Amino acid sequence: MAEKSRKERATELFMEGYNCAQSVFLAFEDLHGIERSAAAALSSSFGAGMGRLREVCGTVSGMFLAAGALYGYDSPVAPQEKAEHYARIQELAAEFEKRNKTIVCRELLGLDVKREAPAPKARTQDYYKKRPCPALAGCAAEILDDYIKAHPIPGARLSWKTAGVRPAGQEDLEVLLAVYARARAFMAASGNPGQWGESYPPREVTERDIAEGNCYVLEAKGVIQAVFAYFEGKDPTYGRIEDGAWKQDGAYATVHRLASAGNGRGAAALCFDWCADRAKAHGCGSLRADTHADNQPMQRALAGAGFARCGRIYLENGEPRLAYERTFW
Repeated sequence: MAEKSRKERATELFMEGYNCAQSVFLAFEDLHGIERSAAAALSSSFGAGMGRLREVCGTVSGMFLAAGALYGYDSPVAPQEKAEHYARIQELAAEFEKRNKTIVCRELLGLDVKREAPAPKARTQDYYKKRPCPALAGCAAEILDDYIKAHPIPGARLSWKTAGVRPAGQEDLEVLLAVYARARAFMAASGNPGQWGESYPPREVTERDIAEGNCYVLEAKGVIQAVFAYFEGKDPTYGRIEDGAWKQDGAYATVHRLASAGNGRGAAALCFDWCADRAKAHGCGSLRADTHADNQPMQRALAGAGFARCGRIYLENGEPRLAYERTFW
């Protein structure tokens, strides 16, 4: 038997009793990876035009939720990503409106009320005969499915459900060097060729990080997704800070040489969270990091992970770096 289409899945989910938003969102559960009960709860508020307010159709909201889970941005300072995603949402809405003349629930149902009593109508056979909702759920799912086929989804978002951190071993060295090479190429392509140049970190630094127990990898299903170095204690390059000040003067940990393999989204956030949890457990008051002024992606990742920009520090060779700190109390 052929696999059911997204359109068929969404229609059947509605017929099973899920609301319109849930039906569309759950039709993509294999892609967004959110466990069904959590996904159903997350989308439950948007049924019947948002809690029977008869505003934006729940099938459209479910489509938007799924699009956000698959393509959305997660940084509070990401103007380009925000604009790109809003353009995506407007494109999906325009296609739904083209096929159905409106995205508003009450207009789709021919209602002359702005909102209705919160109690839903019983799902009887007569209900299904009169309501276009199953077909609308299928339509919204089809629109997003067509969009996905034309716009491949970026790497799946990583989570602690499938990923974990472990110490790196010497047997990981060649993979880690390849991850760092990929990161250097990404930096150069992103307008930041100077931070790591053509060879940083050199093999001997990575070998030392591993040997001294400071190198860790984020791994998902046996595949290394990111590498970073974690240290506790004073970092000599953080003793002098200009144009600002550190948030706290007590014990702290630092994270350096963080690089993603580029296979999944959210790798940096998971690494930062792991470092923060470890630092807190060991009595540190904060986690510190630094990055190049041209490294916009890392600056967004740090801000999104709860770091505050504190000033400017200098490496041992005198190069300046932007200093960041995430405090715990």
